[in-house]
Amino acid sequence: MILLTDIAAELPIQMLAELLGVPQDDRNRLFQWSNALIAEDDTEYRPSPEALAKQIAAMSEYALGLWRERLECPGDDLISMLVHSRIDGEAMTPERYIGTFILLVAAGNETTRNSLSGGFLALRIIPLRSDV
Repeated sequence: MILLTDIAAELPIQMLAELLGVPQDDRNRLFQWSNALIAEDDTEYRPSPEALAKQIAAMSEYALGLWRERLECPGDDLISMLVHSRIDGEAMTPERYIGTFILLVAAGNETTRNSLSGGFLALRIIPLRSDV
């Protein structure tokens, strides 16, 4: 299904990378992390609790690298806004930032991807069955 893989799966992760200010070359990492976070019982994306823990650790390390970069050199991206935000006068903690980053990656990718797929199906742009 070209629409599903080339548009519904690819477009949200491209936009997410753009909004976060991460290189487009890293979008596949964001995609894989998102899939692992929401996979539940899908062993293709989450083969074990240990594998999920490794994915979350890698994602957290990546997010902290972005945190450090944006502290030194802020941009006009969402990561810079988070790093330099104030809540009741207090700077966002790295822990809260990592949680927010994880939420943005999982929710920003998954919900948009499923909405696009559902929209294509509702508009009958893709067939209901694979043998049609």
